[in-house]
Amino acid sequence: MNPQLTPVQDCSLILERDNSVFGIAIYDTGSKGPHLVYPISRVQAIVSAIITAKRSIAHGWLGATGIDAAPALPTATSKPSTADLGVRITAVAPDSPADKAGMKARDILLGINDKRVQTYAQLATLIRQIPADSQITLQVKRGNEYKVFRATLIPAPATEPAQQLIAFARRLETMEEELKTMPQDDPNRQNFESRVGMMRVFVGAVTRPAPPEIRLRVFYGLEVQPLTGQLMNYFAVTNGLLVTRVIEAERLQPRASRPVT
Repeated sequence: MNPQLTPVQDCSLILERDNSVFGIAIYDTGSKGPHLVYPISRVQAIVSAIITAKRSIAHGWLGATGIDAAPALPTATSKPSTADLGVRITAVAPDSPADKAGMKARDILLGINDKRVQTYAQLATLIRQIPADSQITLQVKRGNEYKVFRATLIPAPATEPAQQLIAFARRLETMEEELKTMPQDDPNRQNFESRVGMMRVFVGAVTRPAPPEIRLRVFYGLEVQPLTGQLMNYFAVTNGLLVTRVIEAERLQPRASRPVT
């Protein structure tokens, strides 16, 4: 913080007094908070991990999705309050860190590690900044009760959103196939049916806001593009989409997109 960094110093090397490299400067573009220095040892560890894995490093994953919670309505004796603004959980993936911690649909997530979370965008940004295998605390409101859960994040199923949706849909398909082969008198069947239902709800929740082209790829393995006037003339049609690719290896059964009741 002292002396203050300048934009010119962003990503420049910070040296010790003996001129050895201590870290990399990260300038706060808002210029309101403290600027950061990323330790060079951490940079080297990340580079080593990427070289070894030969792929991007996945950020932490909680396994819950939600929507912005509306503030409580004012009454004749109270004013609108933002104290309970947070993320209303709409779905939790079975066996995910959120599920193991005890989170449930309709919980309102208020904070992570004592950091306030008032919107889903804030939640997504915060989770992406936390490495996998990190232990976190979750401040949650359930009904009129306030609870604290502890969870250990796991690596995200993929780094790209579209690939994550494909991974979720594949897992649902695998679980449904396993349920088909499970005997009716299996003592674990009822519990497994419940977990399959959780996964259906979760897949529906995370794919519902996705663009149509992403849903087509996730559920059917199709890549499409809109028809231009020239293409409509060529194919002698007036509307529709042009299928540009069929990905057999990633094609999933349409049943994964059934509405959940």
